[in-house]
Amino acid sequence: MVRVFLGALCLVTSCAGFAQQKPVSAAVSDADAVTIAELVDPIFQLLKAGDAKGAVNGFLGKSLLFSGRNAELENLVSQIETTNRIYGPISNCVFAELEERGGVVQQRLYLCQHRDYLTRWKVTIGKSALGWVPMSLLFDDQVMSEL
Repeated sequence: MVRVFLGALCLVTSCAGFAQQKPVSAAVSDADAVTIAELVDPIFQLLKAGDAKGAVNGFLGKSLLFSGRNAELENLVSQIETTNRIYGPISNCVFAELEERGGVVQQRLYLCQHRDYLTRWKVTIGKSALGWVPMSLLFDDQVMSEL
């Protein structure tokens, strides 16, 4: 019992200095903003053109995380196409919200207007040692939910 308590005490005290640090609040540079736009903007141009496969592969296909994960990518394409059949084609998408973490991660919220309804799209990108890379592309029809 004493060993467990001492181990927990050591863990708490060794992390105390780290927990007291303030989060890094760094805005992305102008060059990074251009790179991010080059990664993200085509998604919505292709979605508005009705090219779900091009949007998914053009974004997630640029990431080593999704290399060889063709079934998952095709599943996402299928879900987008099904959504477009139910709600109608996408006519417009607006950038609605941005969450940043330390200048190295961004999650962007877009709202897209279909003929009959709206969808919410979350695009997450991160800055790895190789530069800005796609991390995730999610969508749903819960437009009033928080990011």
